[in-house]
Amino acid sequence: MASPDGQPVFLTTPEQKDEHRRVRAAGRVIDVACWLIERRSPDLQTAQLVVTYAKDKVLELLPDCEAQFDLIYLPRLRRKIFGRFPTH
Repeated sequence: MASPDGQPVFLTTPEQKDEHRRVRAAGRVIDVACWLIERRSPDLQTAQLVVTYAKDKVLELLPDCEAQFDLIYLPRLRRKIFGRFPTH
């Protein structure tokens, strides 16, 4: 991880390390959800269930981040759904 000026950023406290771990895990949840929507969802309803499950898992990892989920991750998941099911 690097700062905007390219210098390495060191996570010094256990809380910072834990938050970084949880943010990365949330990103992996979203990556898997996108993959499932693109490749494994047989219908729109299943894709929507994947989004619901992903949101639940992300909020387990980052409990106070529902607004951030809606701003950052939800549009990405919606794009995947609309790409997979363009008539809906």
